[in-house]
Amino acid sequence: MGRRRSHAETIYLVRRDNLPTIDFCLKDNERAAPGYHLDPRDPDTWRPVDITGKTLTGWMRAMCGNGEILYGIPILRHQPFGEGKCTMLGSPSTLMNMSPGWYEIEIEMEESYHSYLQTV
Repeated sequence: MGRRRSHAETIYLVRRDNLPTIDFCLKDNERAAPGYHLDPRDPDTWRPVDITGKTLTGWMRAMCGNGEILYGIPILRHQPFGEGKCTMLGSPSTLMNMSPGWYEIEIEMEESYHSYLQTV
């Protein structure tokens, strides 16, 4: 995966949402997707990350404050795993207890012999 961080667009969550999910695709911003020439400014040209055999967890924290991790959020992988498609499952109880503000979620991707981090 790329060494630079790439942040997703701002996503607005609704407090007391009873089915909070976020769908996303993990991509490598240093490798071109098949059939594309790599453009570092265009995510459509980035190669999806193969998430076969990997465990994904989202770690949520407030962007202001001490950087303490507030919640661990489960992430489901979707087949075919070579396309990097995922869904993050927030629980209603998590959102009900959150104060309004800006948050970030760092995605940890682990396999038995190596660990990667990507922040979205």
